[in-house]
Amino acid sequence: MKLNNEKIINYVLVASSFQILESFLPHPIPAVRLGLANLISLVALINYGFKFAIKVVIARTLLSSLFLGTFLSVSFFLSFFSGIVSTFVMWLFFLISYFSFLKLSCLGISVIGAVTHNLTQILIVYLLFIPQKTIFWITPFLIFFGVVSGSINGWIGSVVVKKLNEKKFDQNKIIETTTKITPLFLSTSEIFWLVFLFFLLFVGLFLKSVGVLGIMMITLFFTYLFLRKDINKFLFSLKNILWILIFAFFVPLFSIKSENSVFDFIFFSVSKEGLISGVVYVLRILNVILVSNLVSQIYNKEKFIAFLKKFIFFDKELAEILAMSFYCLPEFLNNLRTKLKFSDFKSFLKNISGLIIEYF
Repeated sequence: MKLNNEKIINYVLVASSFQILESFLPHPIPAVRLGLANLISLVALINYGFKFAIKVVIARTLLSSLFLGTFLSVSFFLSFFSGIVSTFVMWLFFLISYFSFLKLSCLGISVIGAVTHNLTQILIVYLLFIPQKTIFWITPFLIFFGVVSGSINGWIGSVVVKKLNEKKFDQNKIIETTTKITPLFLSTSEIFWLVFLFFLLFVGLFLKSVGVLGIMMITLFFTYLFLRKDINKFLFSLKNILWILIFAFFVPLFSIKSENSVFDFIFFSVSKEGLISGVVYVLRILNVILVSNLVSQIYNKEKFIAFLKKFIFFDKELAEILAMSFYCLPEFLNNLRTKLKFSDFKSFLKNISGLIIEYF
């Protein structure tokens, strides 16, 4: 069937596919990625403006999290908020560059966006998961890799924007899908349990009691087992953010000092407050993982799209784009994966720019 809004759906599908495929690539250094999905946001912003780009960001973070099973997980929060903030900042600098003497290239705007993306992620970690100021010690590290990834994406983006300007935008291919789109609706009880899980998630992020958080974690875990859900799914989610759990536990151990020492070593001592804070942060993150896994496995992706479409009442066009992109993504992802070639890094980057130009 042919779909409306084909231009923005093209962008959403490419961005979602890049985010999904990149998640399966090895990451020797935690939290460091090329961020090809952000490249699509940059191209969308330059070619069609902020409103177009922000819809691409919202739709692709929701879609990719649904297909990866990470909706409402730690990685979802980081991707969603950092994507929105970095796109907004890139738009501001694009306007400054357009209306003032301070001229920025596509590469410059990309670097600003990438650095903003990384800094927003560490801010979200601080606000929601590890409220210890010492985590900002890794800011120089994040800025450095933001400059590197932003430069690579900026170079690709400048090539793509130049080539797209030579094309006629009204000649975009209309997307087609052989998937039968069947409208789905959630029952009142299903909506209630979704809202209840959302409530547990956000309450759990602000609890400070080890006992309450521990009871909440045990309850969620046994609920997960009682529903006979795949325990390997939970273990896989745990493995993916193991570095965050380690970080969350050890940061307060080294940063919170008091006279109530429970362990002394040559160079440092562990305080009771630091130990309790570390356990609290770990329990918070574990509860987020459990809620995310419960939601993603209790409700299939089709029902989730129905739920999201119902509650994106503030923008009916975005709801429609999200639903249509959802049904197109599996076929599109398989098609894109067969076209990606990786012989060396330079040829890979050229292949990426060629594919983007082909789809846009």
